[in-house]
Amino acid sequence: MSPGKSSILLTLALVSGVAGYVYWSNQTTPSAPLKPIIPPVIAVTPPPEVVPPAAPLEHPPLEYPSFLQSELEPFLEANCIACHGPDKQKGKVRFDSASWSLNEPDSIEFWSEVLTVLEDGEMPPEEEPRPDAAQLAAFINSLKAELEDAPQLVAGKSDSLQQDLDSPAQGTPLSQAIIQPFLEQHCMQCHGSEKQKGQLRFDQVHWEITTNDAAQRWQDVLDVLNGGEMPPEDEPQPTNQELIDVLDSLTRSLVDARKRLTANGGEITMRRLNQREYANTIRDLFGFEISPHIIPPDAEAASFDTVGEEQFFSANDFDKYFELGKKIVAEGFKWSGKPLAKNTTKRIEPEKPHTANLRAKVAEFERKKQMLDAGKTWQEIGFQDAGDMKIYFKQRFDYDKPVKYLKYPLVDKAFYFADVRNPARIGVNFERNPDIRASYRIRINGGAVEGAPEVRKYLKLDSVDGVVGIFKLDGTDRQPDQVELLRTLRFGDNNHNLTIYENRPEINGGVSKYIKLVDKPGAWAAVWVDWLETEGPFYRQPTNFFGELINATDGAARNSSSLNSDDNAREFIERFAYQAFRHKQPEPAYIDGLLAFFEENRANGQNFNQAMGEAIAVVLASPSFLYLEEVGSGPKDRQLSDREFAVRLAYFLWSSLPDEELYRFAENGSLSEPKALKDQVNRMLADWKSESFFEGFSSQWGDLDRYQAITVDENQYHLFNSGVRYSAYREVIEFYKTLVSEDLPVSNLIDSEFIVANSLLADYYGMPITRAEDPNAFQKIALDWNSPRGGLLGQTAFLTMGSNGERTSPVIRGAMILEKLLNDKPAPPPPNVPELSRASTQPLTNREMVQRHQSQAACASCHSRMDPLGFGLEIFDTVGRWRNTEPVGNDDIHIQESGQLVSGMTYRDLDHLKAQLQTQKHKLAKEMIESMTAYGLGRTIEFSDDEAILAMVNRSHYTNYRMRDMIHIITSNPLFKSK
Repeated sequence: MSPGKSSILLTLALVSGVAGYVYWSNQTTPSAPLKPIIPPVIAVTPPPEVVPPAAPLEHPPLEYPSFLQSELEPFLEANCIACHGPDKQKGKVRFDSASWSLNEPDSIEFWSEVLTVLEDGEMPPEEEPRPDAAQLAAFINSLKAELEDAPQLVAGKSDSLQQDLDSPAQGTPLSQAIIQPFLEQHCMQCHGSEKQKGQLRFDQVHWEITTNDAAQRWQDVLDVLNGGEMPPEDEPQPTNQELIDVLDSLTRSLVDARKRLTANGGEITMRRLNQREYANTIRDLFGFEISPHIIPPDAEAASFDTVGEEQFFSANDFDKYFELGKKIVAEGFKWSGKPLAKNTTKRIEPEKPHTANLRAKVAEFERKKQMLDAGKTWQEIGFQDAGDMKIYFKQRFDYDKPVKYLKYPLVDKAFYFADVRNPARIGVNFERNPDIRASYRIRINGGAVEGAPEVRKYLKLDSVDGVVGIFKLDGTDRQPDQVELLRTLRFGDNNHNLTIYENRPEINGGVSKYIKLVDKPGAWAAVWVDWLETEGPFYRQPTNFFGELINATDGAARNSSSLNSDDNAREFIERFAYQAFRHKQPEPAYIDGLLAFFEENRANGQNFNQAMGEAIAVVLASPSFLYLEEVGSGPKDRQLSDREFAVRLAYFLWSSLPDEELYRFAENGSLSEPKALKDQVNRMLADWKSESFFEGFSSQWGDLDRYQAITVDENQYHLFNSGVRYSAYREVIEFYKTLVSEDLPVSNLIDSEFIVANSLLADYYGMPITRAEDPNAFQKIALDWNSPRGGLLGQTAFLTMGSNGERTSPVIRGAMILEKLLNDKPAPPPPNVPELSRASTQPLTNREMVQRHQSQAACASCHSRMDPLGFGLEIFDTVGRWRNTEPVGNDDIHIQESGQLVSGMTYRDLDHLKAQLQTQKHKLAKEMIESMTAYGLGRTIEFSDDEAILAMVNRSHYTNYRMRDMIHIITSNPLFKSK
């Protein structure tokens, strides 16, 4: 695209006309102040409710006293430069480049430390020549005088931990009862009224953190205590318990303070559509799915991908969205003009070409062998050279395995998954240009070899993105199994085809090693497929907005004409923009600009679809489409309009725009009626589009991206393969979906009487599905009374995240319980803490390693809360399999699953631990309500939200913290309806 055209398009996109005046960030993130842009080509008056953010106030520069370099520099050159100059910088201090002006807090702090060291006689070192006493006194006096003249405004920034008492901010209280006695006993001698080493004093502490500077100074204190740097080695040391108490108290206060200080009063940063929302919105506008691979990627989010303050966008992204929009609109024109195709079935019998090929190879080998036995030369037999012939007959690739394969009884009827030369696979191929609006049903008929172990009866369906389906074949020749999977096509996928493999791990030694581990001696193939069918297309959305727009008319009484024409181009653009902007009317000036752009393209030779495609692509790249705008004039205008509330509700539960029914309820004011709102929420949760909510929320709340990133050694854990990984990922989502769909209590996340699993995962857990209409679908399975499963704590994904992929970690598992089930996220570990694996060179159990780690006070302050929780999960190995021993060196040590919580309560086993956690289910309810609210609002939960969150938790208490009720409570709360 030419620079000139790009500039015009950017102007059109920026003036997206919703209010005639739109903010677009010149920064990299919309959380930065958004700057108004008035394009020169279209004069637009900003509406009165849009007020550009005020620039921060700037103070006039302050004058500080200049340092007497002429008096002090000679002393430093004579006594200090040798160790603190260009050639050597002991303690990272150098005087050859020091600042000679006391105009910054860092400079004041530096020279104050120099003064303290000289007054204490610590420098110059005893082994170095001593300066003349008079010279030293003169230097100290001059330095002290300069520091005393430095303005208190600056000095206060590096002063003690005393803060501005007039600060209006509500601060975080520090535990004076715990911290003050510690400071008086161990710190005041060097940091009190008489001496302030490092310009730090504790005799004037303000016991509340109200500023970022104060938080950082207390963080510095915490860091030196964690690092063991203070108190100095030659001073009396605190007891381990004293230090643990102070570190724990200070850590908690700082975590709390950081949350308060980063709060923005509950205001929501205008956020853009994330990848999921963009794809879903395009689907609902155009009627087809699009691949995430062609959408600009989201930045990694610390919380949820819906949170605006964690999203990033630059002006360079406009071109990406514009070019993508052109492709989407072109595809929309292509398919919207075509009728829905008739359903057809295509059958594949994979054994026919496969068996014929193997028989041909065997016959060819036997022919060549006969010629060799008859004394024929390599030239006569048809080899390239003698070496080629020698390898052919020695390795017998084209004979031994084919002969063995052809002995299976069903080779003329079925395809056996046996690796003859390459991994056995069946391709599932679609036509060259399949209808991307559609889904296709894949039907597979087959069974298992008699005596095959259960673990080998599973096949996986792979796409370019990895596993997309798992199914089990357990039929016989007389009664084969038949399974079905549904595959929805996506625009942007270069390859729609799928491949079927046996579900097995990638281990050293290959398939033969794996078969020896899980099957009987001499086994080879375990599963066979008779035939495979693809049936379709099936249309989940038989109509779509763009298709209806193309086929619509201008509504004239007698001579109505299609909107898909030059005469009605303006109405076409306006209707599309109105829908894309989520029923917000674009300004006439914006439509004028797009119409002029369309007409210019037509004049330049583009056909209607091309010219309109570029105009619509501008709409799809504009802020009013990419951003969820909720414009208000200030603190008094924080209530969402009915339309805005409908949009928020839709992107909460569907990750897409509202449908016509939801818009209608918003337009007639019904969404403000409690019963109508509840009915709409129930309708939305029952709709297939809510799958995006179930997966989007639960996968991010459960940190499943981290689970997917963990590398598991499949040589050590050969039952954990790509199929199990996929199924365990889905388990978290399907479990959450079941809790919401059946309105079950949130306490089921701690413990439940059921699991939600497919057949593969049930076999993995040792509880196979015996009766089910579709054993390959996820379903509720009742647990035996003594099963260790149930709840999040028994799920493979959760347990695998509590490991490093090789060994379990009670620390990580305990931290996850604290954060996810007890709403108490641990603070980050202090710097320079060694890994557990380095705690000892001797073989130790996990419990012994953790307890050795706890002996360090810097670790114990947090680990005393985390580790005992993790000990209860040690009966599960790295990949979530049940065990009762732990390998340590060459021995298997019996696992002790008991523990004592920091509260003093003890538990004897996992069941007892779950019972203890159930007494804290109100904390889990708070965690879930906070998280779902943050996901729905598009911002993090702050201290200003405490009252609303507490009210929702209390209200949820009366319904036993049921999950669907929680969603109703959230969506009806004023917090969810505020900007």
